[in-house]
Amino acid sequence: MDVGDYERACQLLEIAIRKIPDDAIDKRFGLLAAASVACRATLARSLGELGRFDEAIQVGDEAIRIADEVGHAFSQLYALMHAAAVLLIKGGFEQSLPLLERSLELCESTRSKLLVPQVASSLGYAYVRTDQVSRGLALMEEAATRADRQRDFGTHCRQFLRLAEAYLSAGQTDKAIGCASSALESAKQNGEKGHEAWALWTLGEIHTNAIEALDPLAERCVREAQTIAVARHMVPLAAHCQMSLGKIFGRQGASKSARSELDAAISCYRKLGMGYWLELAEAEAKRKEPAGLLRLPEAVGTPSDNAPFWIVLAGGWIFLTNL
Repeated sequence: MDVGDYERACQLLEIAIRKIPDDAIDKRFGLLAAASVACRATLARSLGELGRFDEAIQVGDEAIRIADEVGHAFSQLYALMHAAAVLLIKGGFEQSLPLLERSLELCESTRSKLLVPQVASSLGYAYVRTDQVSRGLALMEEAATRADRQRDFGTHCRQFLRLAEAYLSAGQTDKAIGCASSALESAKQNGEKGHEAWALWTLGEIHTNAIEALDPLAERCVREAQTIAVARHMVPLAAHCQMSLGKIFGRQGASKSARSELDAAISCYRKLGMGYWLELAEAEAKRKEPAGLLRLPEAVGTPSDNAPFWIVLAGGWIFLTNL
């Protein structure tokens, strides 16, 4: 489950990492992956959702290094998947391909069927974003079918949201809306606020980009996504919402508002090093001369280091984010 409290997850996972003894990096403590790897991998993903990409990439690389040192296949898969997830959030789709392709090879060589749908969905999404739409879409559809057969409902939201984006890229609007709506319903039912925010933004994007007459639902979805993203410090998603609002206002003829939103998105993308998204925002801004700035709330407090390792680890695991 992804409840979307990424800052709290980071705090707990950092404490958990510090409490794992140096001579216990290979110990699983009842988990499927080595705890030292799982904590770092999940921390990397959570940092990515917050837009703290330099830290996220560094921690993700550490997770991969430890997993390779331990030589435990599931730990390697877990580390690779989450390191790739950071790159997918940032827009480093080309860079994510080697990690995801290696992950899929590991799944096949070790018969790790459980993770195949997640890995295949992520790899397909990276293909779609690198202009291999047909190849990526086929892989994602196969992954969704396989996940359904395995009754892998834990990753339903993320897979269907990426599939929605793929359908949008392929011009299949009805299927895109269906996938995004299904993901939103599932997120709300399960209290997954992080996924809910992404689902709302995806629906807003579909209604903005794929429907001739601008639907009021587009702005409503994006604003709801923005509210969640800002409250939970999901900076990359907040920037996406501002770019979407810039497009919406532009179509409404509200040029001043469009300029303000797009400028804020551009500033944020540039600060975070999100080059892929920066190019898209700048292309949109060429028609609108943007100006503005994004502001986010203060960070929450830090938990005590005095908590026992098991309590901290258990608490951190509440905030696990599915790839």
